[in-house]
Amino acid sequence: CLEIPGLQYYLFRRSYSDLQKSYVEGPTGFNALLAPLINEGAVESVAKEIRFPNGSKIFLCHCQHEKDVFSFGSFEFHVLNIAEAGEFTEFMMNFLRSRVRAPKEFLEKLPDKFLLPRECWLNPNEKEWSIPRVTYTCNPVGPGKAFLKRNFVDVGRPGQYWRAPAELGG
Repeated sequence: CLEIPGLQYYLFRRSYSDLQKSYVEGPTGFNALLAPLINEGAVESVAKEIRFPNGSKIFLCHCQHEKDVFSFGSFEFHVLNIAEAGEFTEFMMNFLRSRVRAPKEFLEKLPDKFLLPRECWLNPNEKEWSIPRVTYTCNPVGPGKAFLKRNFVDVGRPGQYWRAPAELGG
């Protein structure tokens, strides 16, 4: 967020309590990690948002019930991070992932350090960026574990790049 002006980063947990305990409070929470920047007024932490002076934001979100995903229906996520993704249903992950996109004008301003490794490019003459991006972190539990294993564990070989099919975001 500090390096990319206007970046919209969405971090999800299934429950608000888990979101607060894992990402806001404590010695490794955002408030502690960003304390020097918050204290000097360079970053603002307000309720469920962390705002950066370049217009970037981290949105701290939760979806306790499947229907909660619909409150994000018209949003544009540049980065989607679903923490403990196994706790989310396949429907929830697919819906949230459908919000992930970035306009060409935004991508054209990204520094080259955000390029994907060349071996990942579909066309060697066209740059491909690591944004927009979806990141799932998870333990092998919950209603989404079979979806995650089927689509991201069983399909690739460790240490090799693998491109998800278009219906999973590419």
